[in-house]
Amino acid sequence: MTIVASLWPISTQTSAPVASDGIAIATADIASGIVTYARWPSDLRAVRLCIVGPTTMGGRIDNRRLINGQMLATSRMTAAQWSADQCDALYLGRTTAVERTTIIRSLTNRPILSMTDSDPQCVHGSMFCLRSVTGGVTFDLNIDAVSRSRVRVDPRVLALARRPGSGR
Repeated sequence: MTIVASLWPISTQTSAPVASDGIAIATADIASGIVTYARWPSDLRAVRLCIVGPTTMGGRIDNRRLINGQMLATSRMTAAQWSADQCDALYLGRTTAVERTTIIRSLTNRPILSMTDSDPQCVHGSMFCLRSVTGGVTFDLNIDAVSRSRVRVDPRVLALARRPGSGR
């Protein structure tokens, strides 16, 4: 039963309200919040976030300081430029199915946190799948991908879903 349950994503409403700047700010806030709750096998002074393809957050996440004091150093690249050796975290935007599959497979046995905004059912292998809905941003958690990752995610990441304004 646990194995079957681990194959299904968990959906949680986030609390990042959509302001006049809209979805881009909310998505960037949630993505950086998720990174804050991640723990890599070795301590990182800065988290190297690779952004592949166009995303809903645009440049809103670029080079920010996280709540825990770490810097989030962002690099944008195409799927052809992707190299897992350059990244601690991946934000996968719009790519072709073949590109997405190739990139997700390259994460195997690597300590890389993966997020996307282009997998609404959260079934293609990213750990976190962000999507916009009326009034905010939601994210799904792919338990199977999280359990296979060498990056550990603190369960308090779900607190992102319980902030005021989330409707929960």
